[in-house]
Amino acid sequence: MTGDRSPLTDAEADALLAPLGRFRTLVLAVSGGADSSALMQLAHGWSRRRGTAAPSLVVATVDHGLRRASADEARVVAQRAHTLGIEHRILVWDGEKPSTGVQAAARAARRRLLAEMAIELDRSGAGPVGVVTAHTADDQAETLVMRLARGSGVDGLAAIPSEGALDVVDLICGRVSIPVLRPLLGVQHARLVATLEAAGIGFANDPSNQDRRFERTRVREALRVLEQLGLSGAALARTAARMRSAQRALDEAADALSARALTVVLGIVREIDRDELRDAPRETAVRLLRRCLAATGGAAPRAELGAIEDAMWRITSAGDELTFTLGGCLVDIVRAGRGRAGVVRILREPDRDGGLPRVRLQPGYSAVWDARFGVLVRDGHPGLVEVGPLGPDWTHLTSTYRVLAGLPVPGAAARGVPAFRVDGRLAAVPLLAEFAMAQGDRGAALALAGPCSGASGGDPVLDAHMRAIALER
Repeated sequence: MTGDRSPLTDAEADALLAPLGRFRTLVLAVSGGADSSALMQLAHGWSRRRGTAAPSLVVATVDHGLRRASADEARVVAQRAHTLGIEHRILVWDGEKPSTGVQAAARAARRRLLAEMAIELDRSGAGPVGVVTAHTADDQAETLVMRLARGSGVDGLAAIPSEGALDVVDLICGRVSIPVLRPLLGVQHARLVATLEAAGIGFANDPSNQDRRFERTRVREALRVLEQLGLSGAALARTAARMRSAQRALDEAADALSARALTVVLGIVREIDRDELRDAPRETAVRLLRRCLAATGGAAPRAELGAIEDAMWRITSAGDELTFTLGGCLVDIVRAGRGRAGVVRILREPDRDGGLPRVRLQPGYSAVWDARFGVLVRDGHPGLVEVGPLGPDWTHLTSTYRVLAGLPVPGAAARGVPAFRVDGRLAAVPLLAEFAMAQGDRGAALALAGPCSGASGGDPVLDAHMRAIALER
């Protein structure tokens, strides 16, 4: 990109990094490339100028193990951090690597490893902890163009936000949302390179950045041509900023519609008043439907915006009979009577494509199941546990525990809740245990909860809780 190529001044760096001062510890994600190396250098200078008021800095380098040079590059970053007096950790992405979608899988692994490190720091008393990444204006422009190519709506064209979150489930802390800060999002890559050059600091060049098999590389090349037509990175950044303003306004409208039209049943079924959907502006109604599909659909691929728009037309124009699947969800219309148009009911589709996922957990481990529930096996359990959908066992449970006849969700939704099995035998269904206890049937609740810690009862050894899912925005 063309434009300003001067090094960042101390005053500019202080202004950019000032919002990070509210944290006690900052995890700097540094790969060794120009942008993240500049982030480390700028953060170090900012920290020294703030003195005792500065947060503690910890540099984290993720070694994805995808290139032979990655381990050496991580060690170089470690040496630079040591020279600056900053603690450094290398986070290794272990396990088998996918043959396709490598970059997306690597991003997911990086986010998970950084979140786990932040949780560890927070647990040790170093919180509040924030993760800082070196996304730049160039990244913003590239992301916007890629989303334009996909026909994205306002949300997609708002591109990368200056602040985000890593949402994870931790065995000890439960649901955790780690703040992610991107203070250099308005700075061009060229200025960060100039900042390093002025300080005499080298940086690594990842050869994948030149690999035309990857979409971002091709977009980066195209932007050099588009700049000649006036489509500069600065112009694209302005568009993204304006889209974020529009996004906030639309979110507020969808929030208001949600407050008066949406009911969430046991956290697993969502019901939207159909009359309210019909009366709402189309963009607002589509936005609410999209949120509900994302929150309910778990790990299923997200529905495309065009498919959601088509679904909204069907919902608002069809008669009383309508059932379809979308985004891993079953969607149907439930009549309300008395002149009302009924509700649009959304629940997880439990049986498509081989059914919902299954994970195996050793005692002392936790996982995210179907992107909807945090599941964990506490140390008190004697061995391996499988977590999967309740499935056909739902029928057996309804005949065993009469309280479940009052469960206010369809059987298909109940079949899709997480169940714990040991050696193939059902051991616990925490969500149903919670329902039974709320209904006053302590015997059914204890049986459905499975083994507890301590001979006289205590916390369930096998546990599941709904994730703190922010409805899709």
